[in-house]
Amino acid sequence: MHPRAKNALKLEGGVLPLHEAACERPLPYIELTKCYFLTKVIRPETFTQRMKVLAAQIDRQLQVGEWKHCAVYEDELKRLWPLHSQDREAKIAQFAKKYGFRMRFYRKGMCAIFDKWPPRRRRL
Repeated sequence: MHPRAKNALKLEGGVLPLHEAACERPLPYIELTKCYFLTKVIRPETFTQRMKVLAAQIDRQLQVGEWKHCAVYEDELKRLWPLHSQDREAKIAQFAKKYGFRMRFYRKGMCAIFDKWPPRRRRL
């Protein structure tokens, strides 16, 4: 048995690790057959990779989301474009165009809202 397995609570669909200090009374332990621990978080290193990750997140939200637009809030935007960088709005709009989105709304310090470009209509 894994040493940390004695401090785990079995839940539907997974296992919740417990710390001994968090429990005032001892819990019955459940013997586990496998333990999984997150050992390393891998983050994209380059600016281009981070842009691709954000574009994939926006695209996924537009495809499976309830709405036809996707809001990206300031905490995500500032990872790529610092809040006080010069021409920030233009750079975010350029990102949107490059990845096939359209920036419908932007307010510094709040969010940017993206959607897909509408299909082109043919002239007859």
